[in-house]
Parts: sequence; C-alpha cells; structure tokens
Amino acid sequence: MKPIHALILCVALLGTPLSLHAADIWENRASVLVPEPGIAEAVLPPELMKKNGSNAVDLALEGPDGNRRAFELYWREPDTTERYELKAYSKKFNNRGEFIWRCNAPDHEVNALHVTLDNPRIIGKVEVRARVNDIWIILVKDAALVRSGRQTRSEIPIKPDTYQEFDLIFKGFDRDFDKKVISVERVTALSVTKGTDYAKQNVTPKFQVSESGDITELRALLPGSGLYINTLRLTTETQFLGDWLVGREEIRNGQRTFVPIAEGSVRHVSDKIHELTLPIRDRWKGKSLVIKLDPKGRYLGSPSALSVELFLPRIVFSADKEGAYTALSGTGSEAQILTSLGNRNRPPYQIVSFSEAKANPDLTKQALTDTYKLKGGPFTNEGFTWAASVAVSAPGYYRLPFPMEASLSPNRAGIRLAKGETQVPFFMDRTENVPTPLPLAPDYDKAQNRTTWDLTLPQPSPWWVALNLSAEGIFRRTVTIQLPKPGQVGWETWKTVTWRNTLDSETTLRIPLARLPEGQNKIRILMDHNDNEPLSITTAEAVYTAPSICFLAYEPGPLTLHGGHPTLPAPDYDLSLVRTKLMETLPTQVAAQPVASKTTTWSGSWIKHFQANGWGLYAALGLVALVLLGIIAKILPAAEGGKETE
Repeated sequence: MKPIHALILCVALLGTPLSLHAADIWENRASVLVPEPGIAEAVLPPELMKKNGSNAVDLALEGPDGNRRAFELYWREPDTTERYELKAYSKKFNNRGEFIWRCNAPDHEVNALHVTLDNPRIIGKVEVRARVNDIWIILVKDAALVRSGRQTRSEIPIKPDTYQEFDLIFKGFDRDFDKKVISVERVTALSVTKGTDYAKQNVTPKFQVSESGDITELRALLPGSGLYINTLRLTTETQFLGDWLVGREEIRNGQRTFVPIAEGSVRHVSDKIHELTLPIRDRWKGKSLVIKLDPKGRYLGSPSALSVELFLPRIVFSADKEGAYTALSGTGSEAQILTSLGNRNRPPYQIVSFSEAKANPDLTKQALTDTYKLKGGPFTNEGFTWAASVAVSAPGYYRLPFPMEASLSPNRAGIRLAKGETQVPFFMDRTENVPTPLPLAPDYDKAQNRTTWDLTLPQPSPWWVALNLSAEGIFRRTVTIQLPKPGQVGWETWKTVTWRNTLDSETTLRIPLARLPEGQNKIRILMDHNDNEPLSITTAEAVYTAPSICFLAYEPGPLTLHGGHPTLPAPDYDLSLVRTKLMETLPTQVAAQPVASKTTTWSGSWIKHFQANGWGLYAALGLVALVLLGIIAKILPAAEGGKETE
C-alpha cells in the first residue's frame, strides 16, 4: 500500500466514531474527565434528567472514542451490617467476685455488641471494657440484662472504633450472684458500614409571579424532568400563614390546566419570618412547577427567591481508558435508576465530577415549528365585533396576553387567532391580574371635612377583581363605597370599610369587585376626615383578570386576534401530541396592538351616552311621554268628530 493511501485510511478510521454519532439527536450533555482507567462514579447533573418511563431516564454515555459505554444509575447506597461471632479465650473472676468474659475483637470497626445468655433466670447487668492502642477503657458502665423468652439478652451500642480486645464483666443485684460462672451462649460484634446517602443539590430556577384573585402564583421550569424534589424554599416579603398548593401544568382540552401534587397549610408563626419551606418528597413528572399561596386575605408581598432541593442519582461506569466521558440526554436510549447499587462488593472507585451541562444549540424554539406542523381550519370574521393586530417577527413559540378591551369582553373563550383566512392553533394559557390606573378628581367639602372621588372603570365587565387605593401617612378613616341607584338617579352605599395605617409610609386599601353589579362601572368613594387633616389618595387602580394564549408561528408576518362573538364556543385544536414539549419550553412574549371595533350600532352608542351622563331614567320617561301623547292625539280627534255628527 502506498504511504498516501495508508494516511487516508488512518484519517478515515479516526473519523469513523465521530461520524457515527455526530448526527445523533441530543438535548443536553455534560462531560467528566477520568484521569485513569477503573471504576468511576459521579453525580448526574439535573439537566441530564429526562424521564422516559415509570422509573427510566433517557440517557447515554459516550467514551473518549465517541462510542457508547455501559453504565449504571442508582439513588443511594444503604448501610450494611456485618456480624462477627466472638469466642472467649479467658473466663475468670476478679477480686470482687465478678465474672469476666474476655475475647479478641474483630479486625473491623465495631458499633455494637449483642450478648445472649442461655439462662432466663439471671437478672443483672454487664460492663463492657475494651483495649485500644494497648490501653483499657470503659465503654459501657452498666448495660441491663433483659429476659427474652428462654434467654437473657443485652444489645449494647458502643462508640464505633477498631478495638483489640473486649472484657464483658457480669454483675448481679445481690450476693448470690457473685462468684457464679455465667453461661454465655453467644456474643456477636456488629460492624455497620455507612452507605452513600442521596446526592443533594439546590437549584434556583427563574420564576414568574402573578396574582389570580387572592392567590399568589409562582411558575418555574425545572432544569430536568423526573427529578426527585425534597423541599421547596421561598423567600417572602412577610411571613406566610395560610394554605399552599404545589403542582404542575398540562394542556388539557385546549387550555393550560393546573394538576395539584402536594398541599398543606401553615398555621403557626415561625422565627423564620421571610422563609417558607414546603416539603414535597416526590419524584416530579415533567419540568413545570407551579406554587399557589393563599394568605387568606393577609398581605404577603411578592416572593423574591425560590430554591429547590433535589435528590440526584449517581452514575457508575467502568472507564476502560483515561479521557473525557460524555453523558447525553434525549438520544432515545433508556436507562433504569436502581434504588441501591447493584454490586456492593465493587473494587475501589474514583469520584469524578461533571462539567456544566450544555444544551443543544440546534434545538431552538424555531425547531419546534420545524418538528411540529399544526395548522388550523378556515376562518371567517363574521360575528366578531373587535380585532387586534399581532406582529410576529420570526417563526417560533409565542405567548400573547390579551389587551384590556379583549380581557374585559364577556365571551373570552370565543376568540380566534387567524392569519388571513386560516386559523392559527393555540391553547389558553394562565390568567393573571393586571392593574390599570384610574384618574383621580377629588371633591373636597370643607364644611363637612369630607372628600369625594368619582371613579369610572374603563367599561362594565364581570372580570374586574379589585380596586386598589393608595395613601401615605399615619391615619384611620372610614371609607364608604357607593354605586349609582337604578336609573342613575343618586347614589347608594354598597359597602363600608375601615382603612388605617400605623406607619408613616404608603399603604394600599384593596376593595374586592368580584360582586360588582352587572353593567356597573361607576364607583364613588366617600371619606370623612372628622377632626383630622384631609387625607389624599395618591393613586387608584382597577385590577382585572387578563387571559393569554400560546401558539406556534410558522412564518413571520401579521396575525389577527378576533373576539366579541356572543355565542362562539372555545376552539378545539390538535395540540395533545406536542403538549409535553410545549410545557417544557418558555414561550417568547408578544404584544397585541390596541383593539379596533368592527361595528358600533347607533342604539348602543346612544345608550352609552345616556349612561355616561346619568340621563337613563329621564330618557326612558321621555319616551313613555311621547308614546302617551301619540295615543292621546289619536283618541281625542275621533271623539270630537263623533259629537259633531250627532
């Protein structure tokens, strides 16, 4: 063979292992450097945990040459107990008449001694001495001998150590016990070898905080799936007392659905004011993590930190050569995680550590649109009363919160997202509380030392949650909330609350609007200052629930969100096949343009005009008067004509 041909063949052979696996699909990978051949063990990074079955993970291991290697995964190694039966080489009495039983100790660390006598009538105690480094020491002063069936026993824990000899000195409670040869049936030394406990690691995933009604919700994505969560720790602004729920989210029936996994309550005050610990102790399905906190109307503030304590498995493999070994998730290979290590008598092994896990750069959000082709049916805009334009700059996975006008419309489920005449499939994402500021125009009555604020919500809607009023200073005020009377004639009291602040700082009064009467959007706030300086409300904001949708965009360009249809039901798209992958990916948020109304009827605009000016009752009375005048005008001429005929 010519030298040039041999060189080409060598290069081809060297490149073969790499080419075999270069095109493999993988999601995350991390490498570990093994300095020499032999058994190696490392803790598996959480990013490489990808649950595949009931107790299996999708994991593969490649050697320095690029070829796959065998490995084993296990959670922990329990303690092992070895028993050594001891034999006496000396039995004698000391000068106090006590029976001494002496033996050699095993060449292992001893944690306890079990003594068994074949006479059940013996009642006494035993002292244990041991020789360590040629020095005799007392380990246990007086261990009781306890009757057990037809025997007398004593289980004696001692300080774990490697001893040379043991002396068992038997003592009685009376003189008859002295100078008696004790029939020792068996003495056993127990050597307990501590196993390897769970590998613990704390991760701090990024999270989002939102409010839904009175509930504070945290949403996070775990670094892997199938992780064993021991505890969750939250840092809160104030101490939390109330109920909590922890679970995950799935896509069911075209919308994001919360699946509860663990729940509990905090009922007592703790010295850890800003720390909330939630015990989970369960293996988690998927990456989605949702925490719901219900403080029962008390102020909680926004949680500032989240820490997740994980139990991670260990990977054990035989390194046939030194070099870098790479673990990969998402290759389609299946591996079981054993409860404990399979071979407990393995030779000494080397502990190594993985490098930081890296995600496959080819698996981007755009890859979702390349992998999953989901298109909707035909679309027509008949029956929709409003539309909002949505600009998408590139293909990908997006989240679209509803604008305010769309959020406040009655039939929020009957919306559609379209590109031209084709629907764009989506699923309903979570709803969250969104505040909108309200203008303040105080009307101060100096004679009564009272201030009145007339507030107008942007529009009547069943989706208003609360009205938040803010003020500063130390004060105590009675606040009266009024609503217009039927017919818009005058005001009537809806509720009365006491607002107070004992600190010279800003405070917020939250007025729930969940039971605001239908069609109502005007609110009057009355505040009597009594003999105090007038209090000013610095800000007022109305809070409403805003839904959102998630969708896949396959090409850039404008989309349109349509709504306002009075009877259209929620759509039903084929998203079930990709729901797991979508829930493990964070969407890019995109905003809609302001809502544009498609139709505004003459009667509707005039009704709103009358309601805005409080003329509803007068308009109705005027219409009734006109009808009555028309009837009278028709009746009176007929009556007069009849009289002239006579």
